[in-house]
Amino acid sequence: MYKLQITKAEYERLKTALTEFRPNIKLILVECDDALERLGFCKSAPCIVRVDLTEEEMEILLEDLIDLEVSAYNTDDGNNPPKDDPFYILYEKYGWMWGYFYYAELVYD
Repeated sequence: MYKLQITKAEYERLKTALTEFRPNIKLILVECDDALERLGFCKSAPCIVRVDLTEEEMEILLEDLIDLEVSAYNTDDGNNPPKDDPFYILYEKYGWMWGYFYYAELVYD
């Protein structure tokens, strides 16, 4: 199992994208301090999110996300891919998630 410390806005964006990309992976909102947001101390409440994945499943997810970038930028001429390329569109839509999962903290229960 992994833990992320992200804002509520990041959680919502990540949850939406992950549901589309890998619907079998669940993000669970463990804790969220909405009071900080309501009181104006932050724009989006800080949260702790649990990702129910084994280490092996996390490695597979990270590889799949890296493969999106490789597929998008693996062009015949070596130039940047066109914006309407289907591989590039997938990379733009889901590739950003790699950074969140790469830096997720492994926790043991």
